[in-house]
Amino acid sequence: FGESSGAMAVGALLGTPAARGLFRRAILQSGAAHNVSTPEQAERIAARLLSELELASRDVERLWEIPPAVLLKAQRRTAERLVGKIAGTAWQPQIDGDLIPESPLAVAAKGHNPGVDLLVGTNADEMKFWGITDRRARNLDEARLRRRLIRNLPGSDEERVERAEAVVRAYRDARSGRASIEPSELWFAIETDRLFRVPAIRLAEAHASTSAATYAYLFTWPSPALRGWLGACHTLEIPFVFGTQRLPALRRLVGAGPDADRLSARIQDAWIAFARDGVPALPKGEPWPPYELKQRETVQLDRSVEILETPLDAEREFWEGIL
Repeated sequence: FGESSGAMAVGALLGTPAARGLFRRAILQSGAAHNVSTPEQAERIAARLLSELELASRDVERLWEIPPAVLLKAQRRTAERLVGKIAGTAWQPQIDGDLIPESPLAVAAKGHNPGVDLLVGTNADEMKFWGITDRRARNLDEARLRRRLIRNLPGSDEERVERAEAVVRAYRDARSGRASIEPSELWFAIETDRLFRVPAIRLAEAHASTSAATYAYLFTWPSPALRGWLGACHTLEIPFVFGTQRLPALRRLVGAGPDADRLSARIQDAWIAFARDGVPALPKGEPWPPYELKQRETVQLDRSVEILETPLDAEREFWEGIL
């Protein structure tokens, strides 16, 4: 099991024929099976990196001569300049027709992992983790919100403009009962779904269509940090998984106390039961329902543990045919 890039690595292993039979179960926390590059995208990234280093493609062997510090700076500049221009991140596994013959998501949809039980989930406010350092994201107006969305959404230039308007409308409508819906709130919600929740849903859908052993969760425990603004941000579930929520360095982030200890114990029980038996455990022996395409049963992990059906479904529906 893994979290974030670790979960994305697990997702890649699900699409790796050489790994079949080497594991029976997989837990993906805040990562799924989307993060692989096509050969064409990988070539584009490599060309950009060589350009940053002022090397031609015929000089690729000279990469061995580049000092690590220089190479790392070039990697960072390459990633920054490709934001919004490529799918996923710059540095991720490549579909090569051999080790990773096709998209791991396609592999799951074809039922090539019949013996692997799956537990996959995300945190409710993943993208607020990056809002800590991205102050502009915390103070967006409507125009800047749309400019950011146009840059990040998939499709042609015209499609991205149309989708930016549509996604703002869809997410605002889904929150119509709230007194105030700031552009920054929409940004973090949209990006959380685009990069984390919807890819997790796609993997759960693909796996559940060929195997009943698919389980989903949504972690919603809010961090008290930054006066509660962080919410259930990226990485926040990790202390609960490992039982480290009481450590002095984490107490302010997690909000330690009896409720936090209880949630940690429940998550640990669920993860251990899944590793042991293939079925995550719920309090008082209640069964964790498998994920199905109609009800989309998802267990909410918070001060109480609840079974949700079709959570945040209006937002999910927007992404049909897009992601």
